[in-house]
Amino acid sequence: MRKMRKILLTLVLVCGTALLVCGKAEAAVSNFHYKYTALDGSKVSTKADSNGKILIYLRTDGQCMNSISVMNRLCNDPVEGAVILAVDGDSADRETVEAFAAERSSEQITYAYGSSANDDMWNYAEVGGFHNSLTFPLIVYIDGNDKIQAVTSGKATAEEIAERYEKCMNPTTNPVDPTEKVRGLDVDKHTVGEIRDYITNSISMLYYEDEFETQPVITGAGAAGELTDESKALALAMLNQIRYIAGLDANVQLYKAYEDAAQAGAVITYMNYKTEGKGFLSHNPGKPDGVDEDLYELGYTGCSRSNLASGFLNLSAAIVYGWMDDSDGSNIDAVGHRRWLLHPEMGYTGFGACSDSGSSRDIPVQVAYAFDKSNTEAKQTLVAWPAQYTPTFCWSGTAWSLTTGVQEDILQVQVQVTSLNDGTVWNLSANSTDGYFNVNNRGYGDPGCIIFAPRGFEAEDGDCYKVHISGLNGDDIEYTVTFFDYNRSESVVADDGTIGSSQDPDQPHVHTPVDIPAVKATCKESGWTKGSRCSECGEILTAQKEIPALGHDFYVTGTECIDCEEGIRTYYSCSRCNATKTKYSQGMEHTWDEGVVIEEPTVAAKGKIIYVCEVCYATKVKAIPTLPAKVTWSSTALKNTAGGIKLSWKANKDADGYYVYRSKDGGSYEKVLKVKGGSASSWIDESALDNGSCYTYKIYAYKSSGGRNYKGPASSKAVIYRISRPKISSLKNISSRKMVLTWSKNSKATGYEIQYAANSKFTSAKSIKIKGYKNVSETIGSLSKGKTYYVRLRTWKKVDSKTYYSDWSPAKKIKISR
Repeated sequence: MRKMRKILLTLVLVCGTALLVCGKAEAAVSNFHYKYTALDGSKVSTKADSNGKILIYLRTDGQCMNSISVMNRLCNDPVEGAVILAVDGDSADRETVEAFAAERSSEQITYAYGSSANDDMWNYAEVGGFHNSLTFPLIVYIDGNDKIQAVTSGKATAEEIAERYEKCMNPTTNPVDPTEKVRGLDVDKHTVGEIRDYITNSISMLYYEDEFETQPVITGAGAAGELTDESKALALAMLNQIRYIAGLDANVQLYKAYEDAAQAGAVITYMNYKTEGKGFLSHNPGKPDGVDEDLYELGYTGCSRSNLASGFLNLSAAIVYGWMDDSDGSNIDAVGHRRWLLHPEMGYTGFGACSDSGSSRDIPVQVAYAFDKSNTEAKQTLVAWPAQYTPTFCWSGTAWSLTTGVQEDILQVQVQVTSLNDGTVWNLSANSTDGYFNVNNRGYGDPGCIIFAPRGFEAEDGDCYKVHISGLNGDDIEYTVTFFDYNRSESVVADDGTIGSSQDPDQPHVHTPVDIPAVKATCKESGWTKGSRCSECGEILTAQKEIPALGHDFYVTGTECIDCEEGIRTYYSCSRCNATKTKYSQGMEHTWDEGVVIEEPTVAAKGKIIYVCEVCYATKVKAIPTLPAKVTWSSTALKNTAGGIKLSWKANKDADGYYVYRSKDGGSYEKVLKVKGGSASSWIDESALDNGSCYTYKIYAYKSSGGRNYKGPASSKAVIYRISRPKISSLKNISSRKMVLTWSKNSKATGYEIQYAANSKFTSAKSIKIKGYKNVSETIGSLSKGKTYYVRLRTWKKVDSKTYYSDWSPAKKIKISR
């Protein structure tokens, strides 16, 4: 009796590239509501009204060709009736977004920006199934009920966007129509008895520990080691057993080059885990310190072309409970491990493992080479898991999958799962879901993978389900899935898929199979699959099949950048033989660095700046414009005003702006202002309010070039003492033709100046200068009775031979009535 248990502490990483083209979590998700600032200063929201909304997160710095392409197309070919909100998802500032929008403006598109945009974008990305990485732009389709209907990543045409928007605004449920053409799976359908016999005759098992003929070395330069033939045979038997259950060719064989790469990959992965800091379970592993270069390169090849896992008791357990399960949060959107193991064209594989049983931190690593497509005779395209008859010990996951081999549209596909035991129905799609649903079109083996997980589903012995899938790129598909307990030998499956008790039929002749050895194909010569015949009656049980010459399996051994404009030279070697080849890529634009100034510009002469390409190290030299002339102060350079110190200078039309530097009480200079535009000629320093302090200013005109500002010579220094203006406390006509005024005291002043006149403009005014900051009142006589006078006051401070004045106080008026 076989007992199975799921090993805890599992970690699996799907083999393949990280970027996705289109993703979808559970559809019709409630929309997030975020606010951003539009270019006109108004606030805009991601919330959609009855017209829905197309929300586009993009890069506006001019470096993302996808963002430029998509927005150019939308400007030239608007989406009828759509509301489009384009937000910089890289947290660019207003000026950057404005410059981008100036070349790609449309009445239909509102450009916006915000400091939280990047975090918000990733919340939408999670809805779309982009958990770790994405390609700009991210496009979110929101319907008229403010529900997220779809999320895509990367380049799209205006026609594709318009079509998806229309489907978003008019979603359909695509109910199952029994009159539609229906096809079944094109894999072999083995009976329960045949599957039981296969498992019984197989050497596969789940309880054992991987053993090594040569022990791996996980310190210093390292050494790959080698699994025993028995351990490799057990893993291969489990893989072929799973493929047999799925109705695929179950004659996958081991190939030495794949074994070597997988074993080296397991050791490199384990060394990175043990030493920490190099990453763990990576298809692009870092190089462990001190490791042998050849071992690392071979291990890198293994990791980049294999399924990886850790924490399982052995490779067989990793196959059943890790890679075939594939239903954890980081893998359910693609079930990529499963798709590689169930790829019809797999003909060869290799296994690797590494562990340190003497370590308290031991987490075994398992590797299975997956990138083989040598079985070119395989014609199956419709591969399902769980299979048509699935032993319950093989089913520990929640995700069902069907791969069609062609691109499928997530908005069209509909899945209906019906229990033939109790009639329960699950409807799963992008718009109406009774559980998890996604369509993944990446090439993990074959594209067009429909992934669904009926909510609340459990697999028990005798459970039978009908699966109907519509909205495909081709006729509908319908098949049944029956789960059975391998250990219940008395169970048989009826025509309707249900399980009941068996009769006791007459026992037919049982063949005793013996192997007909396989002949491996090489890169240039054909081979033959392993066959079998009955040792008693001589009947051929498994016919040998010719394996076409494999062709070279080239992998990249190195690249050399000739020049960005000419292209990159890539070197390849065959993993199976010693053949090599070289390819040249198409040229691309240079990626220039920030540049280094090699000749500083002056007022009289231009400068030079050199840029270096970060890819091919090509260089270019550009001129820096001459510096603007020295700034000249106006006749009244500095003046105390009520709001601060006013600076005035003569504008320089050749300048692109000015920098103002300030020193307080003899301290160091600090930049207090950057002014854009050469026409500016004044500014009030509202922070220079410290009464009695000495402020010194100097100004630089600057010229902009290549994203940098170059300062001209500094102006002469301009000095002023900040003197706060006084306030008239009272103004009274105390006696005949006299008035007396009092004011607030300023201990930093040398004195005060009074000015009075018979008009508010203070023409023909008379002045009285008072020395001493303690004198805060003055009586003025010889005034005209019946006349109204206007009075104002200012403070003055004398330093050395120069006198500094405050701004005038607000004027007060008084009528002389005595």
